Amino acid sequence: MNALVILTAIFGTDYYVEDYRAAHVTDQATIAAVLNASTNAHAPWNVVHFDGSRTYTLHEEIDALKGQTLQGHGATLRRADEWNTHLTQPVNIGDTVFHVDTVPPDIFPGVLITPVEAGGNGDFEDGDTFGGMRVQSFDATAGTITVGPPARKFFSANSSLYNVDPMVSTWQGGVVEDFVFDGNRQNNDSHVSWVYETAVQVWAGGAEIKNNIFKELPGQGVYIFSGDDTEVHHNLFHDNNSSAIHFSSTYNGGGLTHFRDNVIVRSNQDAERVGHSEGAVTISYRNDNIRITDNLAVEVNDPFIGNFGPWMENWVVEGNKLYDVNGIFFGRFHWAGFDPTGFI
Repeated sequence: MNALVILTAIFGTDYYVEDYRAAHVTDQATIAAVLNASTNAHAPWNVVHFDGSRTYTLHEEIDALKGQTLQGHGATLRRADEWNTHLTQPVNIGDTVFHVDTVPPDIFPGVLITPVEAGGNGDFEDGDTFGGMRVQSFDATAGTITVGPPARKFFSANSSLYNVDPMVSTWQGGVVEDFVFDGNRQNNDSHVSWVYETAVQVWAGGAEIKNNIFKELPGQGVYIFSGDDTEVHHNLFHDNNSSAIHFSSTYNGGGLTHFRDNVIVRSNQDAERVGHSEGAVTISYRNDNIRITDNLAVEVNDPFIGNFGPWMENWVVEGNKLYDVNGIFFGRFHWAGFDPTGFI
């Protein structure tokens, strides 16, 4: 191992997105190139710097891994416009090939997609409610898209097809800081669902989401799924269809998950279509050791906190200020072994 590698491993490395622009041109390709370089580095941590003066249009999710910081410097990440693509043949349960009238020009292998049943109102039940399918390959000439896992629901011909990737995902850690997340919901409104189109998806905990603005989102702001030791703080969430944050399965590991010092304005504006959006803060399956403190919520259609599951072990909810909010708490309390003094 040479001296440069040793120093990199000790001190980490800074990467700058625009250094990769000339060789890759488009936003998505440029971001993919810099993330690939930083992921393959020898450092235990690195920082990827975005140009704060730019708006980056995302057609697929970008990832922040353990030890990696995505530093926005005020840059805007904007969800691309929804696809105008339709099935030309029905999709049956077990199918892996979709026949379409047009293969979207901005499709990528790995993108999360769902058909949406023709004739519905585009709510969460009209799409795939099992988590979607990933694009494996596509053939623009034949008009086919191969997916995995296989379809788990029937969709009729002329049903629409949409890219429903998160904008950013973190995996076993990662920091996402100082971005404007523009969900572009005016051009992503044909299908909305709590399952899809999240701004930041946290997998396996360990993440920090701070000093961001989340606006005009068709889906949720931050969705924490499995894992603990995550902090979401000093963010602004405004004019969004769904919850600012959704806790799910944070009992894994035993560490704290903390939502603090955030501002929520006009949350859950399309909660009926989105589904499973019980509050500005939605809490679902098995969530222990959580803190919801010192937040400000204004003009929230549903309660500040909506608790879907019965598990409430070691919660602290305090110091939050609520104005024009339709209730403080809605949900179920643990019927055995629950100490209410641990809640507030």
